[in-house]
Amino acid sequence: MTMGNMARIALAATLLALASAAPSQTAEYGYWTVESTDQNNLVLASTTNDTGSSFGVLCSDDCLVVVQFDTTCDNGMTVPMLVNTGNNVFAPEFICIENDGDPIWATEYTETMVEMFEQDSFVSFANGLTDGEYYISRFLLEGSAEAVAEAIRLAGAAK
Repeated sequence: MTMGNMARIALAATLLALASAAPSQTAEYGYWTVESTDQNNLVLASTTNDTGSSFGVLCSDDCLVVVQFDTTCDNGMTVPMLVNTGNNVFAPEFICIENDGDPIWATEYTETMVEMFEQDSFVSFANGLTDGEYYISRFLLEGSAEAVAEAIRLAGAAK
């Protein structure tokens, strides 16, 4: 991932934190919600699990995958995160955006991610911690394909 892409991801994730407080339009798809804002043409398709962690796709001109769970990190830190679905395992690089003690992890929305939303019923994220342990968070994907497609449509994003 280039520095330009990381900066774009950091900016978008920061905008996500700001925009999520004031959605102007909301729709439900299975376990997923689509929220759009008039400000900055941001649209978020997301879900929350039983531990309060959230995962979704943030779209404007492009789309980013974002995940937020109870971990700490240094702003701008990049790490590979293991992503496991019923059909695939991959390790995209995520960047941490510190948000008042509630970090947001963001990465590019790739073809592998598209396939995940279209084919699988769950996804798990494993984030390596500094003590050698992993923080694992699991999300249900029922409704995700429809929610992400709607987010892309509303934002007019290229992907």
